Amino acid sequence: MFSGVSSTCRWLKCNRFPVSKIGKLIYMVEDHEGNLQAKIEWFRSINLRGKELAAVLTREPRILEARVAVLKERVEILLKSGVRSDWIGWVAKRSPRVFACSKVELEERIAFYTNLGVVGDEFGTMVYNFPASLGHFSLEEMYAKVWCVSSLISFLCT
Repeated sequence: MFSGVSSTCRWLKCNRFPVSKIGKLIYMVEDHEGNLQAKIEWFRSINLRGKELAAVLTREPRILEARVAVLKERVEILLKSGVRSDWIGWVAKRSPRVFACSKVELEERIAFYTNLGVVGDEFGTMVYNFPASLGHFSLEEMYAKVWCVSSLISFLCT
């Protein structure tokens, strides 16, 4: 049991994870099957490394529960919606919740903006500039904010 932990610690240290984050990651993940390294390698493939990756994984530990195939699926959904592939790591760094939500929830969040008319390159640019717009607020809060603004606009226009 401890030899697996020590080898994982060494591997994380070699991949430039801060010592303070290594302890937290080891505590959060029971890595009996060696899945942690595969997930970290996948995140490195979308340009997240070292301190940034450690911060993402400790800020949103539900990501560690997801399989790599599920994470790839989230990326495909974002790519089809207009987010450029070289922006995916930035989105994960700034709003890791996007990768922790379910497929249905992510599609509903994207549909929210699509229904407002934000599509394609405009959607991708919005997500790049404001990644939290896709993953920070719940759908209920997002709809409430739009309703409030539309009510205010209609009040001012009358």
